[in-house]
Amino acid sequence: MSDQSPYTIEERLIAAVWMHDRVLNNKKIPEIRRLFQERFGKPSPTPRILREWEKKVFETGSVLDAPRCGRPRTRFEHLTAIQESLIRSPSLSMRKRSAELQIPKSTLRKILKLDLPQDAVVYEVQNKNEDKKVENGDGVQ
Repeated sequence: MSDQSPYTIEERLIAAVWMHDRVLNNKKIPEIRRLFQERFGKPSPTPRILREWEKKVFETGSVLDAPRCGRPRTRFEHLTAIQESLIRSPSLSMRKRSAELQIPKSTLRKILKLDLPQDAVVYEVQNKNEDKKVENGDGVQ
């Protein structure tokens, strides 16, 4: 997930080429921004971003961001397995579910909290005092 731009690769490449050719075509940056907005139907990037794209394309040959340093996140690989496990046995404890899926508890907790929509988590509501009420006669009307 190194590329986090809201603009597509095509949009960035075309804008970078327009910026590079602006000297030959006698075009100013506001005109390039207007052309971008007309062609793609979305707000154009700032002049600073346009210059960055131009520099990046003609120095590296790509508009993609460089890969980030550090260990890559792998918790997203487990999403479907966790969703299936939740559907199959919703009352399974965190400890047993992590053992069943062979995923660390901390990773499972992060996925349940951050990555899965709350609709995917099924809770089983139990009233443990209900049996005691019936035995004592409190639940009988």
